[in-house]
Amino acid sequence: MHWDLLYLEFCDGGSIYLYFISVFVFLVIYLILFPFYMYVFNYNRKQDEKTFMFPIIDHIFKMNKVAYILIVCLIICIIKTCVYFSTLPSNFQLDADEEMVDTPQLFTNLAIVASLLTLFLMNQLFHCFTFLMAVERFTIYFFPSSEKIVLKFQTYVTKHIKFAYCLLIVKDILALIYALWKHVNLKGGIDVYFIYFAFYYTIFFLPVLASFLYIPIMISIQKRAHLPSFQENEPQKFIFWQTIAATVVKIIPLYLLITLDEVELKFFIIVCIIFDLFITPLLIQVSYLGCNKRNVNALISSFKFKKFVQVLCGSDSESPTVHPQVYSISQTQL
Repeated sequence: MHWDLLYLEFCDGGSIYLYFISVFVFLVIYLILFPFYMYVFNYNRKQDEKTFMFPIIDHIFKMNKVAYILIVCLIICIIKTCVYFSTLPSNFQLDADEEMVDTPQLFTNLAIVASLLTLFLMNQLFHCFTFLMAVERFTIYFFPSSEKIVLKFQTYVTKHIKFAYCLLIVKDILALIYALWKHVNLKGGIDVYFIYFAFYYTIFFLPVLASFLYIPIMISIQKRAHLPSFQENEPQKFIFWQTIAATVVKIIPLYLLITLDEVELKFFIIVCIIFDLFITPLLIQVSYLGCNKRNVNALISSFKFKKFVQVLCGSDSESPTVHPQVYSISQTQL
């Protein structure tokens, strides 16, 4: 099936409505929740610094801030582009009228591409960090004696995080070089889109695998639900809903694979990547806010704009009335 026929099939069916409605809803929720996520994180910072997961959580928080800025810039650039093309004459053709495209719009187009590529890079690291945190928690919970080894490994990862960025960038550069080489030489070989499909979907489903690592922990916690600390915090509910959320949001793009008669690989990869760019940071925010439900309730019940801005700016990370809600899942503390 050709690209244009696939696009028409996608647009004529109900898939296009489900896709854009899902992206729009998740995007709006993400933009609204981020200030609260930032508030709760800054509010909990001093308490979170005592936990062994803080280096990774802190890096994820910084990535989320960058992602939020990029997404806002991306939205502004897309709106500007839509307005620009709406002002062009109806008979405008890009190939024939390239001189009509002004320089500011070219920079806007470059900003869109750069933002998408950066978000794509960060999204892969989001998945890797989510999986790494799940493996660490699973290991320490069921094998408490391995805590020192896990901490050493985590320290090594956080100190060499730049190599992870470089590795992913080199991967994309090599894939581009391979695609150009194959195009110029017109030789056979492994399709570059197949390479991207295999690599991306391996990373794409890491959060789902991470969520399933929490299931044994959830079952173990449920058996200890009679303890006062578990009755108060009910961490098994958070773990359960994190598992459900991670699974559901990853299944939605697969709806396209089922409903379309024939899916071209490059089209399907692009659709899934765009969907995942927005849903992954949102899932991280919802999980963190769900783990700190008490602080969120206190924020809503006694909202003060001045206090809210102070915490967002990092100038106030303590409160005399409400304390951060921290779940410890180590068996040594049960």
